[in-house]
Amino acid sequence: SLCHEGALQVVVSADSCTSFRVVKVDSCSARDLKCKRFNCKTLGVLRLEKSTGELIDVGSEDKMLTCGNLGFTVSGSAFCPQGAQSCSERTSTPAVTSSISRTSKSSKP
Repeated sequence: SLCHEGALQVVVSADSCTSFRVVKVDSCSARDLKCKRFNCKTLGVLRLEKSTGELIDVGSEDKMLTCGNLGFTVSGSAFCPQGAQSCSERTSTPAVTSSISRTSKSSKP
């Protein structure tokens, strides 16, 4: 599981103006990279994107979050300038750390 204590942190090379969103896409559509291994069917699939629509790799095998029956929200982000001690040691360029929290959500609308 990528979530620790109900949250997932993702480090992305970006600038401080970058914003993120959790998006639900149709299962097995062109934007669903999970379908090759698992079809979420009518639930849809959640993925993390920049506000421009660019997919953010969350660290899973398929780069996606999960089927749409669970809820995720972007709970915060922090900009880490190049060389800052608070950034991930893997990051040598400016980065935004985005925190995504899992929430309970019924699979029925």
